[in-house]
Amino acid sequence: MRLASLLSRLHYILQFLFPGGILFICAGVLLYSEVWLFISPKHIDLFGAFVLFFGFLLSWRFDRNRLFYALLFLLMADITERSFIPFPSTVSTHYIVAILVPLNFTLLAIMKEKGIRSIYGLVQLSFLPLQVFLVYWWLTKWDGRYYNLLEVSHFPGQLGSIPDIYAGIVVVALLIQSFRLARYHNPIEIAFVWAILCAVIAGVMTPGAETTLFRITSALIIIISVFEMSYALAYRDELTGLQSRRALHEIFNKLGGQYSIAMADIDHFKKLNDTYGHDVGDQVLKMVAARLIQHSGSGQVYRYGGEEFCLVFKGKAKKEALGYLETLCCAISDEPFIVRHKMRPIKKPENPKQPKKTSKTIKVTISIGVAERQDNLKTPEDVMKAADQALYKAKKAGRNQVKG
Repeated sequence: MRLASLLSRLHYILQFLFPGGILFICAGVLLYSEVWLFISPKHIDLFGAFVLFFGFLLSWRFDRNRLFYALLFLLMADITERSFIPFPSTVSTHYIVAILVPLNFTLLAIMKEKGIRSIYGLVQLSFLPLQVFLVYWWLTKWDGRYYNLLEVSHFPGQLGSIPDIYAGIVVVALLIQSFRLARYHNPIEIAFVWAILCAVIAGVMTPGAETTLFRITSALIIIISVFEMSYALAYRDELTGLQSRRALHEIFNKLGGQYSIAMADIDHFKKLNDTYGHDVGDQVLKMVAARLIQHSGSGQVYRYGGEEFCLVFKGKAKKEALGYLETLCCAISDEPFIVRHKMRPIKKPENPKQPKKTSKTIKVTISIGVAERQDNLKTPEDVMKAADQALYKAKKAGRNQVKG
């Protein structure tokens, strides 16, 4: 149990660090290495143009308005900072751009993904020219007044060059994006955390090829996350987080030598759905999936379809797999599942009565069939069919048991 929990946390950390964290570190290492001395700004600009061109095509093809918006404001920030002649001369565009970038990341964190070619997406894109107009109006109307607010800093030592307002907006952007990540835990939301950090580094650096490098890295992290998300949708079951049936068939092509395959099915699942509803059924599926991961040992777990799961044990005979499967079967049957019904009225009554207990505990069990590769079962498909037959025997024998 402890090992499974440790492996689960390690997987979460690796998922968070790769690839966003790795690219973030690589950008920093490159900047402070001797290799950077041999890279010209033109090479950086050329690489950035290629990344952005590919990113815009990808966002259009996948209809990702958040990706398109992020790439566009990163491009505008870099062009403005490196090419714009300050107007009036007393105002540095660096501080303005530095603040607008995390501010736009904050807007992205509260925006919905509804596609570029929608009214919502077009309205979203209108925020960028609106910001340009507001900045221009501020510079011309107020003639740079209140500009000192962009530079005031109460940080000590070397951090004194970081304005208070900039630090505040960065913290807000990271907090809101962290809340979004907690709610929608997927590769894209993880990528936006690292993208913000890259943009933050660019915001405290002197404008030049160095700032462009970190903004390119920010864009690249988000672009890669779209591919990761596509992979997750294709090979991961959205409800349980387990690998899907497509991933199972791909692993079949890589199996060789000794292996065992188990088929597991939730007992009386249709009756449970009919009695308590599909929401409770989904919660049961999640609970069973979590226990499958915790007690499967070295077995790889897949959601085969509906209430059925498949476990693949590479390099293990049936006898070795049986120990894990029996432990798994007992762990699920011994854990009570609490059904909670929501009986809250739409309007609060004037004289509310004492709420009654609306929770009920039910017992969830699974049946498992297992088979191993033999001379008469040469392919993974044959072994899986044998495991399915063993599962049928377990069901017929009274359920909540393992047959092989």
